[in-house]
Amino acid sequence: MKNIFTAKKKDEKQKVTEEMAIVVSAIQEEQAKVQRLQEANKLVAIELELDEKDKETVKRAKRLSKALSEAEERLQEAQARKQALETQLSELKTLEEEQHVQDLLKADGDELEKGFRSTLLQKKLYNMRNEIEKGSNYVGGANNLRDYAGIKIGGIPHSNPLRKMLDEETAQRKAKVEKELEAIEEAIRSFLQG
Repeated sequence: MKNIFTAKKKDEKQKVTEEMAIVVSAIQEEQAKVQRLQEANKLVAIELELDEKDKETVKRAKRLSKALSEAEERLQEAQARKQALETQLSELKTLEEEQHVQDLLKADGDELEKGFRSTLLQKKLYNMRNEIEKGSNYVGGANNLRDYAGIKIGGIPHSNPLRKMLDEETAQRKAKVEKELEAIEEAIRSFLQG
């Protein structure tokens, strides 16, 4: 979404910049035209001073005056458009800068979150160490079947049929715990990746 937004704004900025170049060129042309018309108007004014009644000079003076007025009006419109484009370009630059700041902020936030995940998980696991150590004391500590077999010292001998049952139960339970630990390990990896 961000890339689409940024691309749209860059396209818009490019269009505004291109239009600005056209408008600046038009302003320069109109300024040159206004200057030429003003000079021509001065010459006609001098001619009118010499001969106020010359109809051709009067017509030319009116045409020049009208052309000058129209050129000045076009120049003002072009300057107003330039000002509007400058404002629009300034707004686009501000939006672009804000987007850049937001991108940097998100990148910093992502890095901070990654660090927090590792650091806080490490603290939680450290705090759980005692519980983990307590649980490890239970391995080999279950003696119910041995007591049932009437064995007081040592483990159940391999010749006893109960030994096979105990070995199967032990293997099943160990496989179950290993599978659960794999799921926990995967969850931790996923958690660390965010």
